[in-house]
Amino acid sequence: MSNRLNNRQLLLLSDICLILVAMLWGSSYGAAKLSLQYYPVLGFLAIRFGLTSIILAPVLIGVYKQHTTQLKRTVAAGLPLGTILLAIFIFETYGLFYTSVANAAFLISLCIIMTPFMEWLILKTRPHKLVFICAILSLLGTYFLTMDAQHSAGISLNLGDSLILLAAVGRALMVTMTKKLIDNKSATIKMTIEIAQPISLLALTAVQSIVVFVGCLVLFLVTNLLSGDSIMPSLPNKSAFWLPTFYLVIFCTIFAFFVQNWAVKIGSPSRASLLMGSEPIFGVLFAVLLFNEYVGVLGWLGGGLITLASVLLVARGR
Repeated sequence: MSNRLNNRQLLLLSDICLILVAMLWGSSYGAAKLSLQYYPVLGFLAIRFGLTSIILAPVLIGVYKQHTTQLKRTVAAGLPLGTILLAIFIFETYGLFYTSVANAAFLISLCIIMTPFMEWLILKTRPHKLVFICAILSLLGTYFLTMDAQHSAGISLNLGDSLILLAAVGRALMVTMTKKLIDNKSATIKMTIEIAQPISLLALTAVQSIVVFVGCLVLFLVTNLLSGDSIMPSLPNKSAFWLPTFYLVIFCTIFAFFVQNWAVKIGSPSRASLLMGSEPIFGVLFAVLLFNEYVGVLGWLGGGLITLASVLLVARGR
């Protein structure tokens, strides 16, 4: 009984942490918007994940010194997960360039309802029916949010919308593959205790960051070379760029991705995706409080539905 209680408490803690991640990511839009006024998109992403890689480098070194096998498992999981993360950031960023914020917000939220099916396909685990109910509530809430911003009942698909849709698929794939690659249960009976050494989640975040950094840097240099621009523009020297960037590095990257990896290991991909799907409501709150943006009745109704879905899932967690 005590173990069951402890497991439920651990699941509750992971739920709270995921909602905190959603809150941080909701605030990240404004921070990124400030930084992008001073540097190109790919260059900014390279700086963000380059700084993250530097900060987390000692973690990788420590894991290498203590458990080389653990490092091998971490790198083996981090390379594909980092590649998925790189694709997500590229699709999201350029998708936003070609479409409206309202369309992007609605389409990226489709990852909420895609994740249970992705989990079913890859992990062969049929999610609890409550997950599907909450996913529909959250999706409907995001629809109201975006309709309030767009003042229109129609959503047209263009190149940007297609890229955002690919990013949504990437998010669903990301949380599902994270569960598949870091779950200790995936270790076979024939594995030795040394090989089954659990993956270091902080080191995993470091490997993912390095992959995104290298990918963005290479793409940045190549695109600049092909366009005839300066291969490496001078770095900004304004605090208005560096303060939001460091906020994104510390809180929205290192902390957020570590918590996401840990929480997915504790719970299910569908659960994590849904709780992080509360991100739009926090984005709206920060927009109202910090940028004085107006939100109408539909916006608050949508935010309420998203919040309700998250509370239901936490309260009725299995």
